Amino acid sequence: DKTKEFEIIQTLIDAELSQNKECKVDLIILRNGLEKLRPSGFGKSADVIQELKKVVYDGATALSEIRTPKTEGGIEYGYYIVATDGLGSVGRKKPKVDDLQAQAFVLSSESSNNSTVLKFIAEKTGGKYYNLLTSAASKTIISDIQDRVSGKITSFGFRNIKYNRTEVEQIFPKRPFEISGPAGTYQRVTFCGILRKKGKTVAIEINYGTPQATSYTSKISLTPTEEKSTSSHLISRYWAQQKVSDLKSYGSKPKSELTKLGQRYGFVTEGTSLLILSTLEEYLKYNVVPDPDAMPAIAKQINDKKKLELDQEQQRIRSKLSTVESKWRSITNTRNRSVSTHTPSVKPSPTYSTLQSDSFEMDDEEMLSAPRSRTVTSSNSAAPAPRPS
Repeated sequence: DKTKEFEIIQTLIDAELSQNKECKVDLIILRNGLEKLRPSGFGKSADVIQELKKVVYDGATALSEIRTPKTEGGIEYGYYIVATDGLGSVGRKKPKVDDLQAQAFVLSSESSNNSTVLKFIAEKTGGKYYNLLTSAASKTIISDIQDRVSGKITSFGFRNIKYNRTEVEQIFPKRPFEISGPAGTYQRVTFCGILRKKGKTVAIEINYGTPQATSYTSKISLTPTEEKSTSSHLISRYWAQQKVSDLKSYGSKPKSELTKLGQRYGFVTEGTSLLILSTLEEYLKYNVVPDPDAMPAIAKQINDKKKLELDQEQQRIRSKLSTVESKWRSITNTRNRSVSTHTPSVKPSPTYSTLQSDSFEMDDEEMLSAPRSRTVTSSNSAAPAPRPS
């Protein structure tokens, strides 16, 4: 539903045209690149809305291609209204800082958008990001944009931080962000980082102002000592959460690093869920080893139990291997041993046959007294002469 977006855009265009008859509006479509509609320079808000309703959405969105130049092709641009679902699907997820110049006011009504990148685009240019699902009514948003364009509301906030990286590292947040509140009041701003050396004083310089200029600098000196240290893990967890937000601002969302941070410091990141364990039995049941720094006692018990189970398993394997080896040796020894055997002799059954020839003839009595043979053949050839008696 783009009704709210169209209402805001049309009202802002009408207000600009009523104050400046020479004002023109360029309509640029964002896909995998920027497509400037021709003809450009619309003079009526109705024409702009009509063209927007004709746009065919192909699903390709390269947030990295968003540019807000102050001047281009001899044309001077006052500010930009960026209406997007915020779902970068192609290319890099984050625009180049040098491409963000004129104010950009970002509108989005997609619940799963990359709000970190959209906020970065808006705050870097001195504009603002509006989540239309949770933001106030259209009139309030329109009034806020007009006040910011006119200078009634300035985009004052944190701009950058400077420190010696050999003394302290990974201070977050490090991206510019707006500090809102009534004029003349103070707002609490929290930074966290990692001190590399104890007992040594480190200097940190925090700059505030608008995207155009720094107007206030806060200089802080810290001397970390044991007396000032704490065993609470809330600070380290807060630091890890700030680092996750910074990583997500790049758009790429390195899931492996996000997961490691969540597992180490005990909070949910994208693609993970939270499993609440409190006893040794629960950790063993789900095969989870807690961070030794966070839960040293339980971590030691789990590691000791796992070592004992490993030793028992190795002993069981060694016992089985020993049993198999013993049986194998028994089998091979039996085969190699010399065993005496006796094969009983079997007297072959006599084979009788009648031999006949023209010169030789045997009766039954002579046949019985004749030598026995295993095989007797019959032939028509001449028989051997009888042995002399």
